[in-house]
Amino acid sequence: MGAVNGQCCNPTNPPSNLTVNPASCGLNSKLFPQACLQTPMSDQEKALEFMFFDLTACVTPDTGMAGPPPIKLSPQTFPLDFVANCPTDAGQPMGTRPKWREFDFTASFPSPVNGSSISFAAQTGPIGGDAGAFLPATPLALGTTPTNLALTDRVPLDTSPGGSGKFTTATPPLVSQDALRIWVTMTPTADQLSSPTLVSWQVVYDCPPAE
Repeated sequence: MGAVNGQCCNPTNPPSNLTVNPASCGLNSKLFPQACLQTPMSDQEKALEFMFFDLTACVTPDTGMAGPPPIKLSPQTFPLDFVANCPTDAGQPMGTRPKWREFDFTASFPSPVNGSSISFAAQTGPIGGDAGAFLPATPLALGTTPTNLALTDRVPLDTSPGGSGKFTTATPPLVSQDALRIWVTMTPTADQLSSPTLVSWQVVYDCPPAE
């Protein structure tokens, strides 16, 4: 039921204070809101409706906005430092000294590898020594394929006397000292969007009698 200006659109059960006016109801209505339904929208009304929708679009959040640009990666080099702890052996007049036997690691790479790699180099020197006190770095390995993470890549170092260790076959050969420094260089993919991962690493050494 609706009433406008004291006229009723419910001729069946009108309120006592209103008069029934059938001309105010249905398709014959000349009053708001029924009269709004009788004719198609004019061009001005269509234009006004378009502007209302357009204004609403201007304040509606745009969920399709582009995110920030991807971070470009570049090759990075960092050291891993290790210190041997060899006991003093009373049965050895010269004591004991460390021999860095091997460097072990596991790694994963992007798929496809796309130019990514991990390279290693090693140098040895005295504990607490500065960079100048360490012997020149010797290349160890270049990883470019995923490691089976259930296994470990092993790089022999000091296998003296003899053997194929990287220290032993270097020119000149490197003699193990109390500290070991492994240099790791991580190179990203050619598009600079992905990097390999060094998953785990360790070194193995022993303490034979000093000569």
